[in-house]
Amino acid sequence: MKNIKTDKSFLNGLKFLAVFCVIVAIGLWATVKINYSADTVRVMNDLKVNIGETAQELEFTAFVDEEDLLVDVEVTGKAYNINNHALSKDDIIVEASSSFIDSAGYKVVSLTARVADTAAGDFEITKITPSTVTVYYDRKVTDTFNVVARVNNDLENAVKEGYTVGKAVPSLNTVKVTGPATILSALKNVYFD
Repeated sequence: MKNIKTDKSFLNGLKFLAVFCVIVAIGLWATVKINYSADTVRVMNDLKVNIGETAQELEFTAFVDEEDLLVDVEVTGKAYNINNHALSKDDIIVEASSSFIDSAGYKVVSLTARVADTAAGDFEITKITPSTVTVYYDRKVTDTFNVVARVNNDLENAVKEGYTVGKAVPSLNTVKVTGPATILSALKNVYFD
């Protein structure tokens, strides 16, 4: 007759061995996946471009829409280094490296990307899309302009019968505007609609 205690301890030993083997297999798989897997690619969308200081040193300012300064950056590295939890938009700095700016106008500026000092993990920046941006440079000035009120409504239908509309008069006679010198020099009035 078989010993029941021996059979139970043998089955418990087999269960322990099976669980131990599964844990070791998962550990080995994770080690191989982390250390020996091929690099993966991730595209980080809508990173903001920083305009370089060269233009400001020469009294020129970049005038550009914020939406025109968003680019996509492709990074390559191990999956655990470039996933959403390990790598954020703040870990990559994209800069517009403008050369000598000596006149007002549109300039095509090359972009460069680098890893921020606060970034952790090992990865490589492989591509910036687009690789250039067009920026309008000019001197920044402030000027005072006359204010002219403009009514864009169809006055015949906007006013009830028996009423009339007089001349629209703005509450301010003048307003200060700051912007590109070339464009402001062409303005005569500021219209309030």
